Amino acid sequence: MRDKKVYLMLILFVFLVFIGCTKSPSNKEPFVPESTDIVSSYKGIENVARLKEFIRKVRKEKEDQVRVVSYTKAVSVLWSL
Repeated sequence: MRDKKVYLMLILFVFLVFIGCTKSPSNKEPFVPESTDIVSSYKGIENVARLKEFIRKVRKEKEDQVRVVSYTKAVSVLWSL
């Protein structure tokens, strides 16, 4: 009986490792930022004027929203502030 439990646990462990190591499907379409997005990449920061406007409004305690897009080697990261 104990051997069956060990065998079952081993099979379950191998199955979970196999499932965890499979590559998940990725989005093939490249992300295109909007014209109002602040884009941070290895080239620098784009739309700095909009970022400064956002900071100015927040300092005056006015409500505002901005989306920051950060490009890395692997993925695009989005922050909505």
